[in-house]
Amino acid sequence: MLFVVSILLAAGAFFLWQNARKKVLVERNQSYRPAANAAEAVCAIALLIAFSQSFTTIPAGHVGIVNFFGTVSDNTLKSGINFVNPLANVVKMSVQTQELKEIMDVPSKEGLTVQLEASILYHLNPEKAADVYKTVGERYEPVIVEPQFRSVTRGVTAGYEAKALYTSERDHLSLLILKEMRDATEARGVSVESVPLPPNLHWVLLLVIDVVTRSLFNWIWSIIQANWARKLDGDNSTLIITATYPAALAAAFVTLVWAGMNGSGTAGMIGLLLLLAGLIANTIGAFKIKSAMEAYYTFNENIGLSLNGVMIFFFTSIYVQFHVNRIAKWKSTGILE
Repeated sequence: MLFVVSILLAAGAFFLWQNARKKVLVERNQSYRPAANAAEAVCAIALLIAFSQSFTTIPAGHVGIVNFFGTVSDNTLKSGINFVNPLANVVKMSVQTQELKEIMDVPSKEGLTVQLEASILYHLNPEKAADVYKTVGERYEPVIVEPQFRSVTRGVTAGYEAKALYTSERDHLSLLILKEMRDATEARGVSVESVPLPPNLHWVLLLVIDVVTRSLFNWIWSIIQANWARKLDGDNSTLIITATYPAALAAAFVTLVWAGMNGSGTAGMIGLLLLLAGLIANTIGAFKIKSAMEAYYTFNENIGLSLNGVMIFFFTSIYVQFHVNRIAKWKSTGILE
């Protein structure tokens, strides 16, 4: 619509400019010069606006659906600047991960009704976004996701006793719900995501292994924790920074040994700097893991998780693992200690 209005405005301004210019050049009437200049400026601006309608910007985490007078293109626009038909309407749909939380009354095998709070993570499949728009529309959640989630959850819980919702069978029920939700929604263009389970090695055992291996195992386990945190918030920098820790320590060890064998003070200084860089990377990585855990278990699964910054600074992966064990136990028993 803006393209059409801009073209009409440019045409009208061009007509006025021609008439005013004729008055100035042919009839030598200088009083029309301001009108000619104004019409020229309006025409240029209108043409610029019309030209800009040939481009559209799709935000990160979205796709663009091109609707040309009711004809929807099967090819979606990717994030960034795209060239489009200026007469077409571009509908922007999010393909980012979204969460659906439900508090529902569900039946159990004994015929009881139990109140259950459950949530799932899902996103629109960018390859099927155009089909979803054509068959359902922009608001696909109330049509595809919400009713299926309620139906699947009630269907799964009806085959289990009420105690299964609060014991170790809870994870099994979650997997069943996840599988049935995927079967029900993926064909319609919505992908259901699985929540990453924490790496559940007991923190005391981790401490013992850490002492026996002289912190070598801690290097490996820190990377495992960082990879898990990356899945929680999608931030790859956590894993990269944490992996810098063992790499820097290994480089520092080699450099210091070489400095000792050759008596090089410069190499020794470089080795110490590498050692310091590794320790700093380890601390930063631990705090990024802390942030990822607190954010996920506050906004996605609200259990009020809070990690102490001082404990993170001094005990890093051991303290992180202590809370990871708490989360794992909560997932299996429903009780957070």
